[in-house]
Amino acid sequence: ADGKIVAIGTRSNSTATDFLQDILVERRNADGSRDTTFGTGGAATISLTSGTEALDGSGVGVVIQPDGKIVVLASTSTRTSGSPSISDFAVARFLPSGIVDTSFGTNGFRLIDFTPSTSTGNVFDSPSSIALAPGGKIVVAGSTSTPFAPGPGGTFTGGNSDMAVARLNGDGSLDTTFDADGKQVISFDSLAGGSKNDFASSVAVGADGKIVLAGQVSVPDVTVGTSTFNSTDIAVARLNADGVLDGSFGTTGRVVVAYNLGGNQRDSASSVVLVGDKIVLAGTSNLTPSSFATFFIPEISRFSVTRLNNNGSLDTSFAGSGKFSSGLPGSGAIVDSASSMVVLPDGSLLVAGDATTSEGFGNSAMFLVNVLANGGLNPAYGSGGVALLPSSSLSGNIVVQPDGKVVFASFRGLSRTTAPAPQVVSAQLVTTGKGKKASGNTIKVKFNTSLNATMASNKSSYSVRFGKKGKQILEIKRVTYDASTFETTILLKKKAPKGAIQVLFSGLGIAGLDSQLLNNGNDLFVPVTTATATATAKRRA
Repeated sequence: ADGKIVAIGTRSNSTATDFLQDILVERRNADGSRDTTFGTGGAATISLTSGTEALDGSGVGVVIQPDGKIVVLASTSTRTSGSPSISDFAVARFLPSGIVDTSFGTNGFRLIDFTPSTSTGNVFDSPSSIALAPGGKIVVAGSTSTPFAPGPGGTFTGGNSDMAVARLNGDGSLDTTFDADGKQVISFDSLAGGSKNDFASSVAVGADGKIVLAGQVSVPDVTVGTSTFNSTDIAVARLNADGVLDGSFGTTGRVVVAYNLGGNQRDSASSVVLVGDKIVLAGTSNLTPSSFATFFIPEISRFSVTRLNNNGSLDTSFAGSGKFSSGLPGSGAIVDSASSMVVLPDGSLLVAGDATTSEGFGNSAMFLVNVLANGGLNPAYGSGGVALLPSSSLSGNIVVQPDGKVVFASFRGLSRTTAPAPQVVSAQLVTTGKGKKASGNTIKVKFNTSLNATMASNKSSYSVRFGKKGKQILEIKRVTYDASTFETTILLKKKAPKGAIQVLFSGLGIAGLDSQLLNNGNDLFVPVTTATATATAKRRA
């Protein structure tokens, strides 16, 4: 809430003879400098152990509780040789000061083992996502799998993976009201064939406590010409608050979505958000079979955004089919894959991911696109609908600050984009009533980003014109600005006349929070369209 930025990762423990990896948490001030009030010089670490054995730990996800405590999801692994090895989820918590919260779990962390390894084989639990749940609970998700193992006659067995989810209490203990032991494993094997590999890449929790998992599932192989390729579809599961699959969602709580754009038909979801009663997924769909790919020419892929109704069916009010897939206009990208998504105040989506803009090395970039609430790219965003950040590679979540700036993690460190320059998205005259009783004296102006509230609510920043060449003026009674929707409401003193109406924005009257001016400081005329307000009639007693 204070604008500080928390990032997680890994730090080598150079004091250990085998250079163990510890979970690393850093906190930065709003200007990017280290917050020296946090931990030691702005950073804090925690070492993981299992009994007497030291473990590697690597940060995967992070959430901040309402009380300011920082909860980190991490992967763990054993550094010593021998069988069985340890590969579990780990959840650690830090106080707002950067000190390990020893009241959480055991010595500040909790290991979660979905299927213990045995002397005959290892089971790998791979975490991917973390979310807060009602009642101070913590939900973590990923997959649990057995690796391929040599079998008789030179064949390999195993290789099966399933979605895995667990819920913890606020003290780090497993919540036994969730599937009796705090853990649940979800298989899609009955819905799809293939190699039976199911993964959860992202988790979201609704206000009702229901848990949505999104990722991918292996489906039957695809044959292209004389070659056969592994294929995957988007997989979504929803559980009730008690950990049981929600029978009102899809087929016994599970949904499989295929784009099948061509080639090896690999579809996957990497991010899930809940928007009202809708479920929105961002991910990737491939276009080219892997036989066409080389070390220098990767498979062609496109980012995808899918929206489901509450019952798991495709929401056809989104992009006409519930599915939207697109390349990056004007970018020259041959590969793009979405990895992170957030909902903006106007209900549209900001989707981020990686792109390869041409063949060979050194042509990677991070992309940002604004997907409209009803599907399709917002052409006013970036350049032709795309913001391309060369030489950046997304390796973590994106977050959007109140001023519209985007903070993201890359292999180079933390980065932040500039806020988008203010633009007018729409200007509508709101009419009430019908026929002769129709009245319109309110104009709603929608902007693409946060504005300086003082300037945005100043009457002198606007002039409403009508008549030939817009020379006649409609007097303004007052102007209000809603920072949550990026919208100004212009209330006129009189009913607007029929005919063309324009709003003139003063060149120096509207600016973003970082002082960028609308239309580069030049006056701007915007035509006003007509919208009809819905009203509920009141009956007189």
